[in-house]
Amino acid sequence: MPTVTLTFRIPEEEQEMHQTLQGEHFYSIISEADNHLRSFIKYREGQSADALQLADEVRAILREALLQ
Repeated sequence: MPTVTLTFRIPEEEQEMHQTLQGEHFYSIISEADNHLRSFIKYREGQSADALQLADEVRAILREALLQ
């Protein structure tokens, strides 16, 4: 099984280390926000066209971030 070893210089790269270790958590937050926006668009009647367009644009940004 392949393995990966990440090395950080502490204290200079401590912030980068924490961001790397929290990556799965951040991915989950972005995915959950995308799902909430999807529901907002799909199931909410009576929303203004501007609100729906904004929700769709934010979803596009989130999906792009998830693919990076």
